[in-house]
Amino acid sequence: MPSVTTVLGILAKPALVPWAAKMTATLAVDSLDALVGMSREDAIDFLKGAPHRDRSRAAARGTDVHRHAEALVRGHADDVPAELMPYVESCARFMDRWQITEVLVEQPVFSRMFGYAGEPDLFAWSDRYDEMWLLDYKTGSGIYAETSLQLTAYKAAEFFVDVDGDEHPLPEVVGAAAVHLRPDGYAVRPVEIGATQLDCFLSLLNAFRRWTDHDLWILPEREDSDA
Repeated sequence: MPSVTTVLGILAKPALVPWAAKMTATLAVDSLDALVGMSREDAIDFLKGAPHRDRSRAAARGTDVHRHAEALVRGHADDVPAELMPYVESCARFMDRWQITEVLVEQPVFSRMFGYAGEPDLFAWSDRYDEMWLLDYKTGSGIYAETSLQLTAYKAAEFFVDVDGDEHPLPEVVGAAAVHLRPDGYAVRPVEIGATQLDCFLSLLNAFRRWTDHDLWILPEREDSDA
């Protein structure tokens, strides 16, 4: 089964082009001394990996922030890296204010009906509001519309699988939200998770499946081609 995030990867993301250029240029300026001693090929390999390394760090940051915040709220001592502490404190404030009880954390979910899988950050009960929510932590620069499709797909899944491989139905939720964690605080951004969003995601899923065979769409050269 394709993952939700893999399916959403076919969406156009024009903002990534200038962002990738900025990451590469920043690395080049910050690494001038190191680049001088590299071969041309090594320097190219080093620089072209800048955006991928930055995205990997951002993804790991979100996971680490949640893990450290969970320990902090439960009163466990945890060695939080200095660069993550502001995010962890923001996450802990959110969990404390909403009086979060975690129900499912990064548990694999599946839709046998539609044929996809995913790993939501959190199904959580809020004692403050007496409600169950589907939540996704974001530590980037903003919240984007594709988050709505992501959480819609998670909600539409039929079951999750526990550590023993057993299937269980997902909790019913009143809503879904991105929790935007910043060094100076947090913002809870509810997103739509209705029929329109599900229809859009399923259209992307269908396009994704068709696109996986795109290499077969180019037929062999005609015999009268001019080589």
